[in-house]
Amino acid sequence: KPVKYGTMNLKFTFFSALYLITAIISFFVAFIAWRRRGVRASKELFLLMLSCGIWAFFIIFETASLSLDNKILWSKIAYVGALSTPVFYFLFVLRFTGRDSSLQVRYILYLFIIPFLTFLFTITNEYHMLVWTGYAPISVHTNLTQYYHGIVYWIGNVGYNFTLLIFASVYLFKFILRQNYPYRAQARIIF
Repeated sequence: KPVKYGTMNLKFTFFSALYLITAIISFFVAFIAWRRRGVRASKELFLLMLSCGIWAFFIIFETASLSLDNKILWSKIAYVGALSTPVFYFLFVLRFTGRDSSLQVRYILYLFIIPFLTFLFTITNEYHMLVWTGYAPISVHTNLTQYYHGIVYWIGNVGYNFTLLIFASVYLFKFILRQNYPYRAQARIIF
């Protein structure tokens, strides 16, 4: 049954509940990481989980919104977390694997250039349609929407994120091969 909040109609679904659970778990892990911020890579883990939590939290409203305009609005806001999560994961892996020399402020800023530009394209998508080229409802029962993607999505989101994921995976794999217990076991879990 739809719930009305101001001018926004929301219908919370099973998918909304899954994202709520994801957000709660992410924020909880971020809280734990923050409390242990003296431990190696805990600050990066905090930022990673905070970013995941923000992403999941705003997708709750995207999945619950009944109007396409509101779905697009919540998707745009969620991109803050969606675009920063892979960067924070990469930074977490760099810190965890002892590649601290790569964590200079200027290098970190360089890593955020593509996500920042992608976000700018996302919030201005109506003017160029380079992130999303169109939309279609999937099902009345699930309240989900299909987003058709443009070139900026494929380069700035998918391509860049997979590049960071591949590099992080290679660093983790090398770390696993040369470490002893307990670090090897921790790296396997992260991997």
